[in-house]
Amino acid sequence: MKIGNKFFLAFAVIAVFNHTIANETSQLDFKPSYSNTLPYGTLPLSSIMTILEQQGYTPKSVELENGHWLIKAYIVNQRNILYVLEIDPFSGTVLAEDIVRN
Repeated sequence: MKIGNKFFLAFAVIAVFNHTIANETSQLDFKPSYSNTLPYGTLPLSSIMTILEQQGYTPKSVELENGHWLIKAYIVNQRNILYVLEIDPFSGTVLAEDIVRN
């Protein structure tokens, strides 16, 4: 095999390998991260806060985790008890309620 043919063959193998790696990388780059984004069609955070306040909660902090709101809040007449509420972003309903401190 001539040197030119070997060079061409090596170049072709590298080009195919790079194309394969580039396609795999581009597929990974476009996967959405649901840990810090909300799905389409969710309620605005202001609406969620209004719903919680109507239920007697006083929100103190808000985090977004795995597509759900995690909100630390007090109940109006129980200021010494802090709750962590997991909120459905579509309906504003409380999915889970845990006491953080007494």
